[in-house]
Amino acid sequence: TAPAAKLHVGSNLHPGGILLDGTLQMAWGAEPPTPPVGIVTIYLDSGGGQLKAKFSNGAVRVLATP
Repeated sequence: TAPAAKLHVGSNLHPGGILLDGTLQMAWGAEPPTPPVGIVTIYLDSGGGQLKAKFSNGAVRVLATP
């Protein structure tokens, strides 16, 4: 299914990625579905506020803990 909202930030596109000119705010949420091959989804886990990454093979890694 398509996401309910798209990400819009004040940013500049660069050959190496996206440069943010401010802050990125994320809301807590449930674990997202497994992304397509070659994509990683970064989210805040509602079960404790951990910043996590979910990979296309279904693996979930904790990136940061509050």
